[in-house]
Parts: sequence; structure tokens; C-alpha cells
Amino acid sequence: MVLAGQTSSTADGSCSARALSARIGQPKNPDHLAIRLSGPAWHRTLFALGRCFPWILRAAWRAYHGKLPGILEAHLARTLFYDEAVREALETGGCEQYVVLGAGLDSRAYRFASLLKASHVKVFEVDFAATSRNKRARLNKARIECAHVEYVECDFLKEKFYTSLLSQGFDPKKRTIITWEGVTMYLNESVVRETCELVSTFAPGSTIIYDYVLPAFFENPSSLPGAKKHNDFVLKTGEPYTFGHKFEEYPAFIESCGLRVKTNVSASDLDARYLAESQTTSCCCSLPRERHVTPWYCIGQAIVP
Repeated sequence: MVLAGQTSSTADGSCSARALSARIGQPKNPDHLAIRLSGPAWHRTLFALGRCFPWILRAAWRAYHGKLPGILEAHLARTLFYDEAVREALETGGCEQYVVLGAGLDSRAYRFASLLKASHVKVFEVDFAATSRNKRARLNKARIECAHVEYVECDFLKEKFYTSLLSQGFDPKKRTIITWEGVTMYLNESVVRETCELVSTFAPGSTIIYDYVLPAFFENPSSLPGAKKHNDFVLKTGEPYTFGHKFEEYPAFIESCGLRVKTNVSASDLDARYLAESQTTSCCCSLPRERHVTPWYCIGQAIVP
């Protein structure tokens, strides 16, 4: 659950996963700011000790892998995928606004700050009030410049974030890239559909990227390798998964919302794209050689025609 004045437990967990894979393994996670935004004190202590004693980070990786196999790979692959999509939009001039829905501890607006400013792109981060305020406190403590970001506070299940966006200067007539990372699985179909239909009214060329899980993950976890262990862990956090798409049904859903599919990638696609080389490279740091994204994880990107 999201407690007053705190971030979501999953936001902290995702940040720590990115921080760990930014320091160890190949390819490394490009989120170099995750370590500075990591919340729990013992996480920061672990990363500080890891600079002098790399075996500590290797042990942490093996612990993650043993408890939740594929979770570090999923976070790594999604960071790489989203980074590529945002960078492409910025470098090709296909973006005038950038909206981060359910921003959590996402650092893309700060890692890409120079490019965003050079492209005169306005940035909006949307999230629960407690998570947003906690993040800003961490940014200030870490001395990460954030004046170029507009923070929009809302509860996706109870409020219309669009009204708040408009009040803070969002212009639907401008080409926009929307990243929705690690969020839809906690929502319901009506919220996801309403959001996609809203995006379809934005300027042509606008795009939305969101990751999703296969419904079997939470409906019948025993049908997917490793899913029961992961689902049990998710349930213990108090933030259960409640929404997903079957991979083959994502295109029809997107088209019914008035959008056009640009890409739809499965876990095996992500493996081939980002992890294939690591399977054939000799492992000099005692990490598992066979590394795969969790098989229920997918990412889709859609465009406003």
C-alpha cells in the first residue's frame, strides 16, 4: 500500500533493482541515478559497501535471482526499451511534451535533462501525492536538478489526471510522448482504456508506451514458469496485479481505443534484443549465465494516427 508521506513499496523495489543492475552484470542498466534515489538506508549502505567489496553486489544479485528469477532482467530490459523510445522521439523532433504517468522514482526526466531542454520539451510527472512529494525530497537531498519538471499529483483510480495536467500547462495539440512504466498491472481495464482513448485525442504523432503482464500471471500463476513465486511476493506487498493483456490481444485493444500499434514485444523478444549477447559471454563475476526476462512481461507502444 502507499502510506502517507512515503513512496509505493514497488517504486522503491524497482529503483533498487535498477540501481543494482546499473553496478553489476552486462549489459548494465543505464539508470545511473537510481542509486542516489534509493530510499531504504540499508540499500544505500549496500551500494556504498559494494564499491569497495564487489562480492556484496554479486551476493545481492544472486539473492534477487534466487527469490524472483527474471525480475532484474525485466527491469533492465524495460529501462533500455523505454530509454530508446524516448531518445528516438527527442532526437527526431517527434516530441514537444513528455508525460511520465505513474512516475514513481523514474529518473528519465533527469538523465535526459540536457536533451529535453535543448529540444524545448516540457516535462510532466504524474503520480500519487505522497509518492511525488517523497521523490522531490529525495531529488533535493541528492542535489539532482528538477526545476524543469512539472509535478502533477493524482490518484489514477479516483481522479482524472488530465484536468490536473491541463491546469499545469499541458497542451493536447502538441506532439507528446507518454511513458507508463510498471503501472497498468495495478489498475483495471476501464482506467487503461480511458487513458488510451484520451491519448488518441492528442496531436497526431503522439505516442504512449506501457508495459503489461499476461493475465495468466495473476489468474492462473501455476500455468507460467516461476509465476506463482512472483505472484505470492506481489500479494505480500499489498499491491496485487489486477490487469493485463494476452499478447495477441494487445493490438485489437489499442486499435479499439483509436490508436495504431507501433510495436508489441514479448519477454522472449526482449531477451533476444537485450540479453542474447550476455548468454554467450563468459561470466567473470559469478552471475547466472542463463538470464531471461520473466515470461509474463510485455511492452507495447502505440501512436496517434
